[in-house]
Amino acid sequence: MKRLLVLLALSAPAVVAAGTQDTWISPFALNMNTAKVVETIPRERFFEVAVSKLELAQERLESKPTIEQKWYDAEAFGQPAFSCTDARRPYLVRAVYQNGRTGGYRLQRVENTLWVAHNSLGKPTGQHRSALLVCLDFQPERVFVSTHGAS
Repeated sequence: MKRLLVLLALSAPAVVAAGTQDTWISPFALNMNTAKVVETIPRERFFEVAVSKLELAQERLESKPTIEQKWYDAEAFGQPAFSCTDARRPYLVRAVYQNGRTGGYRLQRVENTLWVAHNSLGKPTGQHRSALLVCLDFQPERVFVSTHGAS
């Protein structure tokens, strides 16, 4: 009887060592009180890239925090039913979280800047890179990425 050995290689999310700052994190540096446009991006206009597509997303985002995508990239990143409407365009955007089992993302437009924040509960498990596909009606000039959680 022959035995077949199958090895599966699973790609884990990139984790940054405790005490170091991930280069993807760029704390928000605008004054919200003087901003002319402040808008919360509704949850139905973005999704987190599927784990099976995360490595591809991270490679694309290595040199830039956001990249405009084609409409068919939603399927390529794990959400075939997702589409942008009302003249919005899909953008692949950097994201970071501390505890993936709790919390969620909050996205805000502040003038021509996109702020991607993740808030989580529970013990932080390190800084983990992720990516979002977001429907936007503006092209972000800057992207700020932050993560917050219980200590």
